[in-house]
Amino acid sequence: MNTLHVDTLIRLGEQFAHAVATLAAHRKDFDRADQLVDHLSLCGVPAVAVPPSWPLTAYAPLIVVNSIEHAVPAIEATGHIVINNQGKYLINPPEGATIDAFTFRLEQRT
Repeated sequence: MNTLHVDTLIRLGEQFAHAVATLAAHRKDFDRADQLVDHLSLCGVPAVAVPPSWPLTAYAPLIVVNSIEHAVPAIEATGHIVINNQGKYLINPPEGATIDAFTFRLEQRT
């Protein structure tokens, strides 16, 4: 195996290890996403929290709902802030969250 391939494999391994460590450090954010989904379900808004499909892509949990219009008031009632950025919805942590808390992504089922 030539040096270029070995260097590439080492770099990819380091990136993967960093991504896994970041996910482990943010386990509380994934728990918080699950808690938000539980709250939405209690409010009659079906939702699921989807973890990143691959650690090297996006770290932030994705919350998928049937209707964003119905989900936003229930989400905001928890203190989270929903931002519509040209049709891409983000859920910012509530006031008082740790400085490194993740912003969640919000999508509607299609």
